[in-house]
Amino acid sequence: MSTAILSAKPCPACGEPLGPAERAEGWCDSCGTSLPSCITAPRPGPGASARRFARAGADVQGAPRSKLAAVALFVIAALEALGGVLLAWVMSRQAAARDSVALFGLLAAGISGLFFSLGLIALARPRGAAIAGLAIYTPLAALSLVANPLGLVVKLPVILCLVLAVNAGDRAA
Repeated sequence: MSTAILSAKPCPACGEPLGPAERAEGWCDSCGTSLPSCITAPRPGPGASARRFARAGADVQGAPRSKLAAVALFVIAALEALGGVLLAWVMSRQAAARDSVALFGLLAAGISGLFFSLGLIALARPRGAAIAGLAIYTPLAALSLVANPLGLVVKLPVILCLVLAVNAGDRAA
């Protein structure tokens, strides 16, 4: 028996070894069965899966570049929700600000919902959602810095992450 026959895959129906011509045609000459694509497809060379993975828009380490925008937008949504809850709690403890608690709570919930929605959109179209999130978040961050300059510690990394997400969307596109 030759080494070509020993290394050939057998027909799934009759068990006969398949030659290169049969694999190329997609039919077993012995029994006439149509061969599945796992037998007829050419075997990739070494490193082919890493190239295919990189072509699909992912880093070789395994983190999809297109998911960075969604993660950043979901983090913004969570931070806005948490900030809204904390602000409402602080304002409810102050007698002068109790009338504004509902208004600030609704505003924080709306902003958080907007970024959560953008995060969902980013799962399908990461670049557009990242650009929209950056265009919305940057002015909101600038306005909130007037009231609390220390907020820059949280807001600057989030803006940087959104810029990186837009850049990753450019590379994945």
